[in-house]
Amino acid sequence: MELLKYLESQYGVDAPIFTSKIDKELKTSMIRKKLQRLTDKGYLARFDTGVYYIPTKTILGPSTLSTYNVITEKYVKDKNEVYGVYFGYTLLNQIGATTQVPNKIELVSNLCSPRKREVKVGYMDVILRRPIVKILKDNYKEIQILELFRTMEIYRLSDSTTNNIWSYLINLDINIAAVKELAKEYPVKTQEYVKRLEDKYELTSK
Repeated sequence: MELLKYLESQYGVDAPIFTSKIDKELKTSMIRKKLQRLTDKGYLARFDTGVYYIPTKTILGPSTLSTYNVITEKYVKDKNEVYGVYFGYTLLNQIGATTQVPNKIELVSNLCSPRKREVKVGYMDVILRRPIVKILKDNYKEIQILELFRTMEIYRLSDSTTNNIWSYLINLDINIAAVKELAKEYPVKTQEYVKRLEDKYELTSK
C-alpha cells in the first residue's frame, strides 16, 4: 500500500501513470508485479501497456482515463516540462480555427524518433514527428507556430479558417523576434509565413 500512497501523492486520481517514469523515480524491482497486484484489487486500473491510473467511483462504475490526457502527458508535457506541441488540424481544432475534427492526432515531440511514424494510443491514431528545434518551456509557443507553418499550406484552407488562424496568432503572447530567429532552422516556405506574420504584427501595432 506504500506504493499506492506514493502514486496518489505524485499523480492524483484519473491521471496517467507511466511505468517508465515510475521505474526512474523509484528504482525498485518487481514494480510491475506490485502494480498488477494493486490492479487486481481494484486500487489501480490499466489503460494500456505501461499506463495505469487511480480510478474514481462513478454511478456507472470505475472512471475511465482520457485518451487525450494520456497522449498529452506521454508526448507533449507534464507538470514540470514541455517536450512537444500539437500541430495541423489537431491544433486548428483546439484553437477554434476550424470545427473539423481530425481523424488522427498530429504532434511533434522531442521524445520521438527522427522518422515520422504512426502509433495507436487507446482508440486514437497519433502521427508523430520530431521537431526541427528542441522544444522547451520557453519556446514551445514559437515552435508550435513554426511547425504549423511547416506542415500546412494555410492559404489553401478556406478563407474563414485562414482568417481565424491569423487572428489567433496575432493575439498569441509570443516573441516575434524569437520566432524569426528559430525560423532560420526551417524551410524557406516556413520563413515566408513568418514574414507575413511579422507584417501583420506591425499592422496591428500601429
